[in-house]
Amino acid sequence: TLHATGPRATLERGYAIVMAGTGRALRDAAETAPGASLDVRLWRGSLAATVTSTTPETPDRAQPRRKPG
Repeated sequence: TLHATGPRATLERGYAIVMAGTGRALRDAAETAPGASLDVRLWRGSLAATVTSTTPETPDRAQPRRKPG
């Protein structure tokens, strides 16, 4: 069902949504930098966090991207 795959269901399973100061969800460590403020949304509540370091993904650690559809 749609509920089982929605954002709230994902949070309930223990995942978090990390958002930049712009309010956009982050998908890549390269989208932020040390010193940046982040909002971490959890199933119950949220956290304010500050980036202390980033580690970009290297090609050998990259996951294959899913094709849309």
